[in-house]
Amino acid sequence: MRRAAAAVIHAIESLPKERRPDCQCVAFAHNTFDDLGEPDIVRDVSDVIEQKMDVIRGPHHSQTSQWIDLLGDPRSDQRARLMKERFWRYPFK
Repeated sequence: MRRAAAAVIHAIESLPKERRPDCQCVAFAHNTFDDLGEPDIVRDVSDVIEQKMDVIRGPHHSQTSQWIDLLGDPRSDQRARLMKERFWRYPFK
């Protein structure tokens, strides 16, 4: 877990159980589904896909240009994947 994410989890975990918010996390490792199973929440964001694409194309284009090329390829499933946002609830102890 990255340091910032670990700090957030630690802060929430330090709260009394009855005051902890629902912690919905994004996971994007290659083994996400193997390690975590199916997501707890799946949101369809297809109605705002063009705005999402504009953000991806925006100021970080140099970091995302190869991926953006895949989004325009009709053989790629990347655009369809972007239309669903997946979240897993953090399992606090």
